[in-house]
Amino acid sequence: MNIRPLHQPKSQSSNEMGNLFARMETSLKMAHADLEKSIRIAKTLAPILCDQSSNDRHIKTITSDAPVQEKVIAILMLGFPNNRPLLPVIASALKTGSDAVRMASAIAISQMRDGHNNHVLAEILSDALNNESSLEVKKTLRKTISLLLAQKTQEPKIVREF
Repeated sequence: MNIRPLHQPKSQSSNEMGNLFARMETSLKMAHADLEKSIRIAKTLAPILCDQSSNDRHIKTITSDAPVQEKVIAILMLGFPNNRPLLPVIASALKTGSDAVRMASAIAISQMRDGHNNHVLAEILSDALNNESSLEVKKTLRKTISLLLAQKTQEPKIVREF
């Protein structure tokens, strides 16, 4: 007779999430030839997984001498609304990293939007836009700012009846 517990302990589910992330990270590293595809996967999975258990690993990657590709993926994996406490780390990378790292930081910051404090995120990106010299990074910053502002304008309006 097989007996399976109905409620699994939290540590087991977090281990499963860690295993899922580890497999995804391995596949991203193996796909060096197709960095664009890896970046699209990371941008898509970060908001879905909301995996805060790997934040320390991502921060170590960002602050280390890791290749730019790994830093970009680590930054993108930090970009989801529940990860707002890490906004200073990403904002720092937005100011000091290479072009690819700055672009990834802009995307990660825009992915932190939740509809409530989008103006703060847009302000950070606007400041970066004013200080940016690279045309490619400027394009990314403009696009991410417009995403933040578009979401703000799509919020439901309150209609008062008299």
